[in-house]
Amino acid sequence: MSARAQMSQDSRENVENAELSLEQSNDKTGLPDFEDTTINAALQPPVVLEPGQVILDKFRIIELLGRGGMGSVYRVEHLMVNRMYALKCLSKTQTNDAGWRRFQNEAKAAHMLDHANLIRVYEFGLLPGGQPFFLMELVEGPTLSDEVKRLGHLPLKRALRIFIHVAFAIQYAHEHKVIHRDLKPSNIMLAKSQYEHEPELVKVVDFGIAKLTGVDEFNQQTLTKTGEIFGSPLYMSPEQCIGVAVDHRSDLYSLGCVFYETLTGAPPFIGDSALSTMMKHQTDRALSLKEASLGNEFPQEMDNIIEKTLHKDPNDRYQSAQALAEDLIELEKRLDSAPVPAFRAALGSAAQKLEAKKTTLAHMPNPFAMLAFGALTFVLGLGLSYLLLKQEPEKVLSEFSGKNLKFSKEERKAAAKLNPVPEAKPVTNFFSTKKGEFLEFQFPQDKSLGLIEQKNGTQRPARGLVKVPLGEPIGLRTSDFLLQNPHLMEGFRPDDLSVLDFGGSRRLNVEIFPHLERLTGLVILNVSGTEFGDAELPLLKNMTKLRYLNLATTNVSCQALLKSPIIDNLNCLDVTCTDDAKLIAAAVYRLPNLRQLVMGGALISDADMKNLARSKSIKVLCLASNMVTDKGIAQLVPLKTLEWLDLSSTNVKLDVRKYAAQMPNLRILEMGNMFGEESREEVINYLSRHRPHLKILWMNTDTHDLEAAMPEFVWHGDSVSPHIDFARIIAPSRQ
Repeated sequence: MSARAQMSQDSRENVENAELSLEQSNDKTGLPDFEDTTINAALQPPVVLEPGQVILDKFRIIELLGRGGMGSVYRVEHLMVNRMYALKCLSKTQTNDAGWRRFQNEAKAAHMLDHANLIRVYEFGLLPGGQPFFLMELVEGPTLSDEVKRLGHLPLKRALRIFIHVAFAIQYAHEHKVIHRDLKPSNIMLAKSQYEHEPELVKVVDFGIAKLTGVDEFNQQTLTKTGEIFGSPLYMSPEQCIGVAVDHRSDLYSLGCVFYETLTGAPPFIGDSALSTMMKHQTDRALSLKEASLGNEFPQEMDNIIEKTLHKDPNDRYQSAQALAEDLIELEKRLDSAPVPAFRAALGSAAQKLEAKKTTLAHMPNPFAMLAFGALTFVLGLGLSYLLLKQEPEKVLSEFSGKNLKFSKEERKAAAKLNPVPEAKPVTNFFSTKKGEFLEFQFPQDKSLGLIEQKNGTQRPARGLVKVPLGEPIGLRTSDFLLQNPHLMEGFRPDDLSVLDFGGSRRLNVEIFPHLERLTGLVILNVSGTEFGDAELPLLKNMTKLRYLNLATTNVSCQALLKSPIIDNLNCLDVTCTDDAKLIAAAVYRLPNLRQLVMGGALISDADMKNLARSKSIKVLCLASNMVTDKGIAQLVPLKTLEWLDLSSTNVKLDVRKYAAQMPNLRILEMGNMFGEESREEVINYLSRHRPHLKILWMNTDTHDLEAAMPEFVWHGDSVSPHIDFARIIAPSRQ
């Protein structure tokens, strides 16, 4: 926790515990906060249910999870389905006041929302004693508030992942005319994900004071006409503080406050009381992130994003959560592709190494971080840096760099000095020779050039003598040794290789790209996650056999790709995380050979669906991690050739089942980890009746089907898999 956060702790607690109303400003109860902190009149004690008690003949109370001014939340077992849920009930004494109306508002708002990053509400009503309740999804894990208190602040990359999730969830709510009005760290839950590539599951909770726009009986004027103002003072927008009507942009201001606290350890504005804090929201300017964190460095783009969310005038803020999410994704992509300080530190002096370790220590609970930092300084003085940099350089690089970093020539030279790759001897002869029924390769004996793949997926090291049946396609998954010795590519004849995969290498020497020009026999080329860009595209112009091209997270623009002569021959194209992928969508109608198109995290929206539906050939389509809704999927129904549709981490809802059922040749619907169990059952039940042979994938897979897209070329090797970090493609409904 920063010194600023520690200094403001007393004032902060005073503000968090304040329970005020404009009519009874001296009545403070200081009730503990679980899900609902409001500036409201004094509340009555919440209802109490005992463990083991059975209510409504179907819910057994297991334990109390939390209690606040509005009521209590319990873990319950649904006796009819043997499943655990969370049951929230309102104090009986509040059924005739604003609390009851607020509870109805929460139930109505939450029940109509079904998004992977929002808590799902299944039913609501009254308990036998008259207490209002609703049954909701049970999600266990710390809140964002817990994590910030535990760690002091969150690392920038983790914070970006979390808030991209939150932004898409809030965008979904806003599209359904629901404004949260009480976004705060304790209303964002971080549960452990069941998927390895997704570190945590983000859930926005508590629509207890949500406003359903356009519904008069639940509008703000009704709920505040007795003098009540709802929200948490530390995160309330200026307009919310003075009690005027708010719209969705108020949520974006609150989200900015929460983000600010996540990065610095303290909210942007803290007064001595709730009222003084509310005044600061209206008049004060927040410190920069560097000032608030007492010296931590942040990209200028991050400061710009925070500043835009915290504008006093709603017209100067982001006008949608989607726009905020897009800026966060762009920043995350830039951080993943830039030579970050941690990598430079791994290449530099002991002092630089020490600076890099600060990032690691930021994950440690304060005050142990300071102790560990001092100890590390001492140990480094004794030579630990030498051990780290000389004995385990690869471990150091992997710890700090991630998968898709791009480095300058100077940094590459420094990396080579740290962990030098042996220089290979000049190539004097081709590696391959035809002998009888085999093609024999005589590779260098001391170092492997990678893995030789065969069409059945068999792999063996490209070292020494390797025999492959004559006429069978051959693939190569390159090693660092080859990538750092580009001249070794001269040992391959133009038609030796059908498949080449050097995607995702952190140590790729860009001088290897020119050697591609002579490999005219390639059918499959995977350069995903490398620095391959527009300047390298002309190297492929003579590859008349090329049918599969994976450009995920490269520097290639779709504008340049569409001008390349290779585009017309491609059967499979992957443009994941490409900024101008909309151009491909607009051009598919003139690409009659394109049967598989992967566009994950490529800023595709409903507006592009009509263009995609013009294709006469696409069989496999991946739209994962894009802002696509049911409305857009409805436009894909005319795509009669479609066999596999990947909608993982999109914004589709239950209506998608109807449109999937109308696609005559669809055999696989990939939904990833979307929807809660009840919604999944609805999808399964509907499609089992209308499309019984349609397979639903409730997991994220490598979406490709070469048998459908390239039936004339049999290949079961791993070379077609994209070498990118899927955790960084964060979008609407990732769980």
